[in-house]
Amino acid sequence: MDSRSVAHLLHEIVALLELQGEDPTVPAPYADAARALASADAQPVGDLLRRDRRRFAPEVIEVLEDIQATGDSALLDRLRESTPEGLFEMLRVPGLGPSRIRRIHEGLGIDTLQELEDAARDGRLAKLPRFGARTAEQVRRGIAWLKESGAQVLYPHGRAEAERLLAVVRRQSGVVRAEIAGDIRRHCETVREVQIVAACAREPEAVAAAVVRAPGVRDSVGSGTREVAIRYDDGVRLVLQCVPADQFVVTWFRATGSEGHLHEVVARAALRGLALDAHHLERGTVGAAEMVRVEREPA
Repeated sequence: MDSRSVAHLLHEIVALLELQGEDPTVPAPYADAARALASADAQPVGDLLRRDRRRFAPEVIEVLEDIQATGDSALLDRLRESTPEGLFEMLRVPGLGPSRIRRIHEGLGIDTLQELEDAARDGRLAKLPRFGARTAEQVRRGIAWLKESGAQVLYPHGRAEAERLLAVVRRQSGVVRAEIAGDIRRHCETVREVQIVAACAREPEAVAAAVVRAPGVRDSVGSGTREVAIRYDDGVRLVLQCVPADQFVVTWFRATGSEGHLHEVVARAALRGLALDAHHLERGTVGAAEMVRVEREPA
């Protein structure tokens, strides 16, 4: 993991600490480190620890060492587990920051985006101290805008949504593997939708249909096919590709790479006598196409 990806994780730690009502001095070192890493050139975590250790507070160093050793942060995992998912989703609403969200949660016991919308409509939100009818209406409009526009969100928010939907896909009967793809896997600063690729031991169309029928789906496109675009009640959008297991790696690779990168890889493959289609990597022969076994996962 490089320093830009670490910056995303640190931003998420900051947001979760603030949502939990920690004293401002607690998230401050993580916020300072996240800003510094986001504005600098990307470099491996190991290089940060060797060259720039003195720049960071001890608690940040602990997170960096954890990421270097395991590829993840135990602190971030604990914060995610102890924070209702819905509170993190509320950060997507224009004008709602961690302190306001915390007051809403403590004052009304609300911890989902749908409950927040209901409270904005029925007057409960307006009655909270320091809110009022105008703020409640702004929140209601902000939620409506999210649902209709499929607006881009920051990477930490998109990642949290992706992890939640990935768990839903992995629970489906017949799914032998499922992974996040697209902008989130590339660690883009902002994302518009969640993309997931699933390897299936049964008919891919049946697996996709089962996800479409899951609770919380508002509408979908592509029902009855292997690729479906789903919009949920809370405005989150998922593009799900379901394929046989032997097509998974190439499909995952194509669903992850940017258009420019894919064109470059296809061109380089052609120079080596290879053909990369939607699901397979093949070697051209005189009489037929010989399948090339793909051993490595996409980078």
